[in-house]
Amino acid sequence: AQAPPTPVLPTVADETVDIDTLIQQGTKKEVPLISIAEYHRLQSVYFKRQGRDPPIAHRPTREQMSAFKYLIEKKDDTYVDMAVWLPHGDRNQARKKFNGMMFNAKGELVLTEFFGPANYDEWLESFMLFRVACISFELVEPETLDEYARMIHRASIKYPDAWAIVYQCDTRTRREHTGRV
Repeated sequence: AQAPPTPVLPTVADETVDIDTLIQQGTKKEVPLISIAEYHRLQSVYFKRQGRDPPIAHRPTREQMSAFKYLIEKKDDTYVDMAVWLPHGDRNQARKKFNGMMFNAKGELVLTEFFGPANYDEWLESFMLFRVACISFELVEPETLDEYARMIHRASIKYPDAWAIVYQCDTRTRREHTGRV
């Protein structure tokens, strides 16, 4: 009698994460999951730079850090889509969306549906994940990230009924000008 075949267990190299659902909508790509050792190394870098671990709600998951690593190493990009880059990313939450006013081609304000955080507080939760990832990968100084968050906060207070416009400015800045800003 022949022995039953030995099941093949996936290795870390076989495990992948989906960019589209974790970090950038519309990017149909699966990338390798980083090893647990690399994930712990990144956590250690953060601890060394900040003197403590981030709060649990601000810790990117291993899957999120894998997607972020792909962006910075393969795409030379740090843009995270805050409609899917969410706290507790392993919970497979639905994309965030909200309604807001935007100017159309005629210069008129029209109600528009946006994908992303509905207000500054929701934005900050996603931004804090981004902050931890940037610090862990040693991309940006913490004070630079903190000043950017304060700038978005000031804009959200100055223009309380214009969050959609503030968020679109933030998105364009992080997508198109991160290297300069």
